[in-house]
Amino acid sequence: MTSTTVTPVILSGGAGTRLWPLSHAAMPKQFHALASELTMLQDTAKRTAQGGDGIEFEPAVVIAADTHLAGIEAQMGALGQTLSRIILEPMGRNTAAAAYIAAAVVERLDPDSLVMLLPADHVIADPVAFRRAIAAAATTARSRIVTFGITPEGPETGYGYIQQGAELAPGGQERVEGGFQGEGHATAYRRPLDASHVMRGRIVAVFAAGLKSGRTVPTC
Repeated sequence: MTSTTVTPVILSGGAGTRLWPLSHAAMPKQFHALASELTMLQDTAKRTAQGGDGIEFEPAVVIAADTHLAGIEAQMGALGQTLSRIILEPMGRNTAAAAYIAAAVVERLDPDSLVMLLPADHVIADPVAFRRAIAAAATTARSRIVTFGITPEGPETGYGYIQQGAELAPGGQERVEGGFQGEGHATAYRRPLDASHVMRGRIVAVFAAGLKSGRTVPTC
């Protein structure tokens, strides 16, 4: 089996508002141990430390607020995991800006590597299935931006949704036909229960050169 080299880019932003007062600007939720004995940031980094199933992980890149540097270094040191880079933002500019910065950095490190944008606050119970999903997406990511969806258990207005279109490849890879942000929209209470809608997982796979050049299009 041919392996795909993957550079994880962990997005460790956030204002610490969702779980206030436990989470706050100085200690957003990814710095807390909420799902295991490790913090959510540590769990995300650990998940990308071991390859397999056609995936070989490079050392991760972390993008975070400049005020969180000490916390990231302490938590990675406690985990015993070496990062490739820590990129510090003077102010948050959401995922699009972070994706472009990540692509520019990874292109210099390894232009043939698949960039995986990974939020630092996800809980993924099956890392083997996760690696297999990345491997399945790698071929499609050669010509498209691939975004991962999550099957909703019920309606939720706090997250965005993706409308799936025609199948692009076996294994649940469909064209993105549209989407909507659930927050403040009553439609979140009826549309996501349709099988054509999934929650926007905020996990994105793209090859660095394609994202920078504009050759890829966000349709998968």
